[in-house]
Amino acid sequence: MKVELLLVASLAIIVSVEAGKSEAYDPGKANTSDKANMIIYTMPTCPETDPATPVYYPHEVYCYKFYECSDGTAYELDCAPPLNWNQAKKICDVNVDCGKLKPRNSTILYEINDI
Repeated sequence: MKVELLLVASLAIIVSVEAGKSEAYDPGKANTSDKANMIIYTMPTCPETDPATPVYYPHEVYCYKFYECSDGTAYELDCAPPLNWNQAKKICDVNVDCGKLKPRNSTILYEINDI
């Protein structure tokens, strides 16, 4: 599975999710073949068997995204606009303190999943 996000701003970010890792690339720092400027994130580790209570993890970059575990796999999900992920409550919520995570931005044009 590969996910790409395109943003309208001076910064475009491409995020891909493959084989247990996520990579974010800032094309403003280098050309697309320069992996030295890529930020590598470790994907959440999910239990092999689903427990009685669902397992959720916050996204490593975006405040409005989160992961839900199912059968040992972490699936990336989005909160509906204008909500952000609240890890303490494990729900999409209003008035969430995103800290260093990027909040929902109205400049996102579209998202392409499973390319």
